[in-house]
Amino acid sequence: MTSQEATQRRPPLSTRDLVVPFEGALSPELCREIIEHFDRDTRQYRSRTAAGEGTGRQGTMVNMSETGWEDLKRQVTEACVARMHDYAGRHSALEFILRWEQIQLSSPVIERVDPGQEFPWHIDSGPKRTYQRFLSALTYLNDIEDGGCTEFPDQGLDLAPRAGTMVIFPPYWMFPHRGAPPLKTTKYKLTAYFTIVEPAQGTS
Repeated sequence: MTSQEATQRRPPLSTRDLVVPFEGALSPELCREIIEHFDRDTRQYRSRTAAGEGTGRQGTMVNMSETGWEDLKRQVTEACVARMHDYAGRHSALEFILRWEQIQLSSPVIERVDPGQEFPWHIDSGPKRTYQRFLSALTYLNDIEDGGCTEFPDQGLDLAPRAGTMVIFPPYWMFPHRGAPPLKTTKYKLTAYFTIVEPAQGTS
């Protein structure tokens, strides 16, 4: 069978198949350590997107690029990279990007979302300073039983937060989503993006 024949016989791909949760990407111990470190960190700031504040995103954040986060950031980065390669193995067309482009992972950002707070409908690539993103990696740090789902309406998915689960998905306009408000329990999560590094001017 030729590769063309194999491609032709492959079942049609649904966008739902491109939103992939990886359970146990971070251990329970690591999740707890990240939360405890976050709560002690005095450099917390009001949640914002790449476009800044005023987008409706609510919560508080700390970027793992800050001093004192080095070891935890290394562990999170290793987990993200491992799941990205697993994801690429399921969707072989990603090899075109991984083979030809220089890739980097943005510094993970931890976010605390208190009951009633939310992140309204949005996409992760396209708005200000986000065009280089090609995969989103969202990781839940604690279980939420009352609200707090990540909702993908076009894929018919409502993902309930479970500690250690990392969700990888394309960040584009076909994947609008929102972080629904938790009702009673504070939600902790972290977000990072795989991006394409543009070559410096004058290089090819």
